[in-house]
Amino acid sequence: MAQPPHYHAVILLRGVARGSRGSTAARGGFAVTSERIIDCHAHIIDPARFPFPDGPGYKPRPEETGTREAFCATLDRLGATHALLVQPSGYGVDNAAMLDAMAASRGRFRAIAMVDPGASDRALEALAGAGVVGVRFNLPSYDPHALSHPEAPRLLDRLRALGWFAQVYADDTQWAQIAPILRASRVRVLIDHFVDCLETGAPFETGPADNLETLRLVEHAYWAAGLHRPPPVRS
Repeated sequence: MAQPPHYHAVILLRGVARGSRGSTAARGGFAVTSERIIDCHAHIIDPARFPFPDGPGYKPRPEETGTREAFCATLDRLGATHALLVQPSGYGVDNAAMLDAMAASRGRFRAIAMVDPGASDRALEALAGAGVVGVRFNLPSYDPHALSHPEAPRLLDRLRALGWFAQVYADDTQWAQIAPILRASRVRVLIDHFVDCLETGAPFETGPADNLETLRLVEHAYWAAGLHRPPPVRS
């Protein structure tokens, strides 16, 4: 079976990654084409078919909801080939809406699910079979202790064994506590909503190395969404 091409350059524009096959970095920016466009962070929110459960999480307004068919039509209109679906906090660990969209997508979608900290190996294997490639830890909107539960280290170990991502949504103060946990686990991490500081006014404390790390995380999201295997490890 032919191996998928490696995409050397990616950029992120409002959650949409673009890759150019065989492109090279140009001075002052990346050489990028629209040969493949992938939405790296999208939610399926369809309370008419899949009502919100009781419990924590953001419950979207009616104008923020839509069907899987409407989402696919939007991707078609934009010329996007694939999407990485991310479980919204309002559905909690009930991934039914997202899994339904994946089953109907014929391989167009991959997904980041939310699970109970003590989820069984069988449950994770079933999600993997459906096309899930990671687990979301949503600290501000769902569970501020998601990475400090007693079961969390074992869950992170199982994610690493599966080759999955830990997609983490956390605010500035929470990152100080969770960064050592994630580093110790050696799991691959995607940073969720990493531009929230633009809204909060938090000062930037980044340098060139941080910016390169951000691009690496975006590239991981791109591969997870469209090519379903990680890029090679770089030094």
